[in-house]
Parts: sequence; C-alpha cells; structure tokens
Amino acid sequence: MNELELEKIADEAHASGNNDLSIVIYTYLGSRKVGMGSDFARYCQEFAREGIKQIEFNNNRRNN
Repeated sequence: MNELELEKIADEAHASGNNDLSIVIYTYLGSRKVGMGSDFARYCQEFAREGIKQIEFNNNRRNN
C-alpha cells in the first residue's frame, strides 16, 4: 500500500468520525516521511505490550 492510499484511508476515517485511526495513520505517514518509521513502530509495540499488561491486570482483578 502506498502513501496516497494510506492518506485516503486516513481522510475517510477522519470524515466518518474515526479520529483515532486517522491520527495513527497520519502519524505513521509523518514519521515515515522524516525517516522515523522504525521509531514509530517500536513505540506502537511498547504501547501494545503495556496494554496487554493492563488487560491482564484488569482480568485478574475481576477473577478475584
């Protein structure tokens, strides 16, 4: 998928009220444009790992 296709998806997401998705796509495109795509990917991976920890914590609280 090229940048124009991703930008179109981001525009459509924004227009339909999916602002979170559009922000993520625009941020990805911007980071890639300035040569920081790998940094963005690492940040997303960290965010996902922390999210898993939080989900597990919440699930454990409910089970106890």
